[in-house]
Amino acid sequence: MIMRRILYSFLLIAGLSQAQTCPDAYWIQFTDKDATPFSIGEPEQFLSARAIARRHVQGVAIDELDLPVPPAYINAVLATGDVQLINRSKWFNAITVRTTDQIALEAIAQLPFVSAIRGTRRLATTMPELDKFTLEAEPPMVARGGQPEDYGISWTQISMLNGHGLHAMEAKGLGMLIGVLDSGFDRADELAGFDDLRARRHRAHARHGEPRRRCLR
Repeated sequence: MIMRRILYSFLLIAGLSQAQTCPDAYWIQFTDKDATPFSIGEPEQFLSARAIARRHVQGVAIDELDLPVPPAYINAVLATGDVQLINRSKWFNAITVRTTDQIALEAIAQLPFVSAIRGTRRLATTMPELDKFTLEAEPPMVARGGQPEDYGISWTQISMLNGHGLHAMEAKGLGMLIGVLDSGFDRADELAGFDDLRARRHRAHARHGEPRRRCLR
């Protein structure tokens, strides 16, 4: 066990010494959720009433994946030094942290409930960037049973996700809570289309005139 820890620490230091796109951001993978103070039998402690009701309606069981990342594990990682928590993933049982403290990283690697540490990178791609708001072709209005003004310049974007097909099936998300994952919406603080989000006090992060960052924050 001791030799394995020493070898792991050596490999960690060697791996972290290589150039990274995001040299100060790391994914910390945990081995288990044994230290969780929560119980699957009491989902109201970590899931909203709406989430529990949705699971009941859709017949989705609550299991260990729904349990939050153990707070004790997170606190132990943050206590190793100058380490900032960025995000946590209960499904992957992991957290993302930001640090330039090499001693802290070595200490994290020695924690018995840490199974892996790796620097985060932005995925490289050779695919050309597409303008999702460019109307490349006349939308098939008849097939989706709508009018041109239904989509306008957003047709390329909606068709990429086959959203028009869902709309044709009358699946329009009525009564559904929809989560949006995006890097930010420009002018979200002033455009009328975001009025409802602002009213609900959701925060949309938008960068105005900043250069594209080399890594995800």
